[in-house]
Amino acid sequence: MRLLRRCTGRPPRRAVVQVGGRGSGALATTLGPRSPRVLEVGTGSSSIAPTTEADEVAPEGFSEAHREERWETSAKALIALATALALNPVLSILRLGGNSLGAEGIALLAPALLTPHCALSELSLPLNGLRAEGAEVLAVPVASSASLRALDLTANDVGDQGVTALATALIEVTPPAQLAPASLPPADASLVHAGLAELNLSRNGLTGSCTLALAKALLGLGHNRIGDAGAAALGTALARGRSQLQRLDLGHNAIGDEGATKLAEGLSAGGPPLQVLRLHWNKLGEQAGRALGTALGKLRTLRTLELNNNTLGSRAADALLAGVLANVHSGCSQLTHLGLECNVLPYPTLLKIQQAIAGGVKRAKAGRSALAFSRLEVLQEMPQQLEAAKREYAALCRQRAEAQQRVRALTTALDDEKASTDEARVHALETALADKQRVDRARVALQQLQAALKEKREHWALQLEQRRKRCALETARVTNLEERFAGELRQLQLDQHEPWADGEMRAALYHEFGGPIAVATLPRPTAPAGGVVVKVEATGVCRSDWHGWKGHDSDIVDHGLPFVPGHELSGTIAEVGEGVTKFRVGDRVAVPFILSCGTCRECARGRATVCEAQAQPGFTMHGSFAEFVALPRAERNLCHLPAQVTFAEAAALGCRSTTAYRAAGETLAVFGCGGLGLSAVLCAVAVGARVIAVDVNAPARAKAEALGAVASIDATLGAELVRQAVLELTDGIGAADVTLDAAGFGPTCEAAVWCVRRGGRVVQAGLPIGDKPPIVPMARVANREIEILGSHGLDAADMPAVLQLVAEGKLRVRDLIEREVTLEELCHSLACKRSVTLEEGCRAIEAMEHTSPLGITVVIPSLCAPCE
Repeated sequence: MRLLRRCTGRPPRRAVVQVGGRGSGALATTLGPRSPRVLEVGTGSSSIAPTTEADEVAPEGFSEAHREERWETSAKALIALATALALNPVLSILRLGGNSLGAEGIALLAPALLTPHCALSELSLPLNGLRAEGAEVLAVPVASSASLRALDLTANDVGDQGVTALATALIEVTPPAQLAPASLPPADASLVHAGLAELNLSRNGLTGSCTLALAKALLGLGHNRIGDAGAAALGTALARGRSQLQRLDLGHNAIGDEGATKLAEGLSAGGPPLQVLRLHWNKLGEQAGRALGTALGKLRTLRTLELNNNTLGSRAADALLAGVLANVHSGCSQLTHLGLECNVLPYPTLLKIQQAIAGGVKRAKAGRSALAFSRLEVLQEMPQQLEAAKREYAALCRQRAEAQQRVRALTTALDDEKASTDEARVHALETALADKQRVDRARVALQQLQAALKEKREHWALQLEQRRKRCALETARVTNLEERFAGELRQLQLDQHEPWADGEMRAALYHEFGGPIAVATLPRPTAPAGGVVVKVEATGVCRSDWHGWKGHDSDIVDHGLPFVPGHELSGTIAEVGEGVTKFRVGDRVAVPFILSCGTCRECARGRATVCEAQAQPGFTMHGSFAEFVALPRAERNLCHLPAQVTFAEAAALGCRSTTAYRAAGETLAVFGCGGLGLSAVLCAVAVGARVIAVDVNAPARAKAEALGAVASIDATLGAELVRQAVLELTDGIGAADVTLDAAGFGPTCEAAVWCVRRGGRVVQAGLPIGDKPPIVPMARVANREIEILGSHGLDAADMPAVLQLVAEGKLRVRDLIEREVTLEELCHSLACKRSVTLEEGCRAIEAMEHTSPLGITVVIPSLCAPCE
């Protein structure tokens, strides 16, 4: 109440009151018995209209240290101050800088501006943290005030939202007669507010998307980011010709050529009485310099133009010079300051600009006494690069002059000596000159030699690198040839004994299901009509052979015993039957698992793998665990083996890789990592699938990851944890796109169905074991529309694609071959070999009763171990 009474009394004898950080009670005491005209609370510095009244007296005890104190204004003090503003007709200037008022404090203070007794003409609120909310609160009171002429909101972070709210209020609350049409977009709806003369919005984070209002005298927008869009909007507003703007600050606003050009065109068209234009620290270039030069010739009232720290070049300098000359020659030029520091301007043009401005000021002094005390502020310091260039040019000129002087002195001395009678001295001078010339020539020759030597070294280094690469390629080729020749030499050595030459051959056979498998001598088969006899170079051991040996296959039962197993083979043509023209004796061939007839209904549909009259070596006929095998339907089913693919690799493909090749998809989960499962992993990775391997055996899981599987899961964790692991590894889509059961056990069949996604595919490749069929959750199959597919092999027409992948190295079948040994090698040598004998192949089939081998065992029937 004391503050209220003191602020509503008679006109003050003290014109200015400044208060430091001493609280609301101290404020009331400092105001004194009479109301002041100017009131500063806190830092109080105003960047709109700095106080220059030197005769105004500060309060008793006031010191400069008080200006640095920050007064956190309480609600009580703000309410008292608002009451004083509402009832005090004398207080005209209020400065509350640096008080952290925020939106809450302004909400208490702003309503006082709407009262009829408020005579406030200047309101300074820098550094108060108003933000957009505070600006929105202040907008309507400021626009509605009849007395307010100056508003300073420097460094309040009001942003585009706050400034737009303020400009909208200035447009809508007190719309002057010269408002822009309402149909224009907000960016072009700038105006001249009827009451507000000075508006400072520097350091508020503005961009070109906000709506701006032009004050009548000053608009401060420095240190914002209005860019080209904001500058273009200001130029559009100024072009209407209604603005009385005198000072415009657009420094540090990232304005480029486009925005500056629009602004210059607006200044030229509107012709405001602009006195100060600041565009320092922007991105102005040649185009902006030319536009500003044109505008400079038309702005007769302009006193100061700041273009420091831009990228203006020589063309911009010429345009600015033309503008300065047009401004000066108009006879009413007031230009006294043109800031061009830190640009890329030519020094002679700068001097011409300086002389033109100086000449204009001198003529103004002679013609009008009003400019008698005008102060010329032109460019005093050149940019660093111009000064450096000038100094370097001067140094070069001095060096050239000195060199010319030495040459002239030497030439004169030589002429004088030649003219004299002292021939010895003349000869000495000529000798010295010739020596100097020889030294110069030698130096040039040395430089040329060094350059040639460098070029030679680079050439030699390039040739050396090329030779190293060729040597590496030759080494690889020779190594490959050595391996190939060693194999052929071994084959030639071993082929010296040919037991089939007299019509016999060695073969593995069994006489009862589950009984012993032994090697015996059998008659060599003959080629049937349309078929061939193939000399077996390599044959794989598969779990299907074990099934046949155990009596699980009805075809073998129908054929009868004794029986020769084996169905995965490759070799060379030993005999060609009648009607065969596609193959000749000695051709290298790969044999598919299924020999289709080509004439039945299924073959006609392109499903040769389920041919109604199919023949299968090792099932419907004697198989490949022999030195020779007779094969029917050769031209339809057999295919030539590429030279890059070995017999062992072709045999390792067998029914495993061909069966798995069809199942490659987006994301594949393989259950069981034996020979068939690992083949599925290898084939799927080759065609770009993402593979997850599931097995109970840790070495098998490690082998799958080595072949390219992205992850492996221990099947001993249980069905639920396995399904959860597959879910996590498939990025939460529910399960894999395709699952493949390569084991044939009941749990793996069921897990394959539980781990596939909705609409996915389940491929059953492994043959189920035992009399009890696997349990398949058919309700899940129906609800999720899951496809269950069987895989029984690959048509011979599709085999070249698989062999091509092997030949190109994309399908590394060699990595699947576990062992490969001659016929008579003993059991203790198997650990360090990658093949087995025919006898050991028999044991490998019997061993599948208790375990599943890791990788593929390849039998070479024709090999014989050296005699001991």
